[in-house]
Amino acid sequence: MDAGKPPPAKTTTPADELKEFVYRVSHDLRSPISTIIGYAELLAADHADKLDDEGRRYLNAVRAAAQQLNAMLEDLVLYSRVGRAPDAPGLGDLGALIERARQWALERVGPKDADWKLPSEWPRVYGVQSELQMLFGLLLINALQHNPKPKPRVEVTWHEEPGRIVCAVRDDGPGIDRQH
Repeated sequence: MDAGKPPPAKTTTPADELKEFVYRVSHDLRSPISTIIGYAELLAADHADKLDDEGRRYLNAVRAAAQQLNAMLEDLVLYSRVGRAPDAPGLGDLGALIERARQWALERVGPKDADWKLPSEWPRVYGVQSELQMLFGLLLINALQHNPKPKPRVEVTWHEEPGRIVCAVRDDGPGIDRQH
């Protein structure tokens, strides 16, 4: 390296800048949200018996909203990491990947009695496994979260085409109108 020349400038794309911004903002907002959740939990634990029904309903609404905001911030952090995964692409078992994604989705959405239709056999797929797991996890969260039915049906399918595996996640929720 020539000591007289500066190192080449690092080029960043607008998408890189957006992801960095999202990461920083979501990271900075986590502390006050954690404080709100913490104080709401303390208030519930120490003073819930002194509140009337309306006060407990308000406290529960604050806790639920803060937890939802915290989950949204976690999702933003995950989004900001897409494309920057520490693991290299490789072959992985799609069935194991889907099961991890399913468990992650259920943790995020909460207990939900769903009718899962999953293949009995799974292929091995090539890709960045952590990003594939996140992708499927977000699709499964969407299938569960936006379905008003008491027992939503969620189906994951795959088939092989020349040179690739094609996967689909389907559910029996309201969906999005084709025009939108």
